Amino acid sequence: MNTPLPLETLRFAAMGRLVLCSKSLQNSSTYNDSTAVGKATINLDATFTPPIFKWDGIPARFFEMLYESLNQRFTVAPQELQVSSGNTFGDTVAKYKILNSNNTISLSVEKFSAEFPMALRNDYPVIEETLLVAGAGFSAKFPEYQITQVHGAGSEHAVLVSDVSVTDYLSQFEVPEVSATVDSIGAT
Repeated sequence: MNTPLPLETLRFAAMGRLVLCSKSLQNSSTYNDSTAVGKATINLDATFTPPIFKWDGIPARFFEMLYESLNQRFTVAPQELQVSSGNTFGDTVAKYKILNSNNTISLSVEKFSAEFPMALRNDYPVIEETLLVAGAGFSAKFPEYQITQVHGAGSEHAVLVSDVSVTDYLSQFEVPEVSATVDSIGAT
């Protein structure tokens, strides 16, 4: 019998899916007709309470969680795990650099985060699965911390590679209701 995932895990994964499925990141013409090639930036932050005030042993638990959760999908190597601290306790972070890249999953004293700064569309299924598995691992390994908020953001950088004009390319993202409202009040 499958154990249901905790609600906070589903929120974390759902926010990742929402960012990945946003119109700008998934628009079919953007990627299927060679109109543009682009990379996306995807960031998720799950704030939890209470903050971690006793940091001793936390990085080891976090790294064990990542190893147990993700190692069946790809190798989690020790050189990809790091702990750093800044001038304040809030700057303390344990971080996993996925496959030694700029893609990271990190834990600070008040949030669990994932950053994918240069994602390609074919990376999205792996990112989505990683978010679900890591979110479930966090909930299982750190039950004393409850996720209270999940924030997600995504953006895309695209380069036009055909003779399409910028105006024509951007017109596919137009929201008709907004255009009609703007036109109805005489705004430009």
